[in-house]
Amino acid sequence: MSASEAVINNNGETLYGYLVKNYVKKGEPIFVSEVNEKLRADLKQSFKKLSDIGKLKRFQKGIYYLPYKNILGLEGNLDREEYLKKKYLDNGDIQGYITGFTLVNRAGLTTQVPAVLEIRSNAATTEQRKVEINKRNIIVYKPYVHITKENKDILQFLDLMCCIGDYNEFYDEDKDYYINRLNRYIEDKHIDLKQLDKYIPYYPDKVLRNLYLGGLYGILV
Repeated sequence: MSASEAVINNNGETLYGYLVKNYVKKGEPIFVSEVNEKLRADLKQSFKKLSDIGKLKRFQKGIYYLPYKNILGLEGNLDREEYLKKKYLDNGDIQGYITGFTLVNRAGLTTQVPAVLEIRSNAATTEQRKVEINKRNIIVYKPYVHITKENKDILQFLDLMCCIGDYNEFYDEDKDYYINRLNRYIEDKHIDLKQLDKYIPYYPDKVLRNLYLGGLYGILV
């Protein structure tokens, strides 16, 4: 019996059949630990055998994806956005968010395009770590405080106020635009003073300074 035909449950379903049925997005990352937990089995050797015969592509230790062709007919890559979501941003207790230059860009406070994607995540095991995913440089930082689904928006806002002085090109050039963009961000994320007061002590002093200098603290009261 080949690796792709190995029975893994009482319904006679094979590992390969299970993966094809449950990982339908092109390049979707398959975490061995995730499959082990769902199927209550240690399948590391089965994954390796499927990779050896070309049924799976190995991205890195413990992470695979189903091979596919892209629109050019070339071999497709792992879906980077799905990988980042599963690994660092939203995977049960592992929560995280975009920070740094990319966050300032997405908030509409810089027109410059960041070359490096910065993430703050519970998955970080060191203060900061550089990784490369499909030729994109990523820096992953440890959070100031444990990130949850409930507090990630307020923590991301505090990150924005922490780094805004380093990247914001509009503060001196167009103060009204700067305030309006941040106002919109605050409204969209439902940020309030009570939340700020709870988490500000975990952040550098410049966060509070940037709130006052930007005239935002009064808006949040």
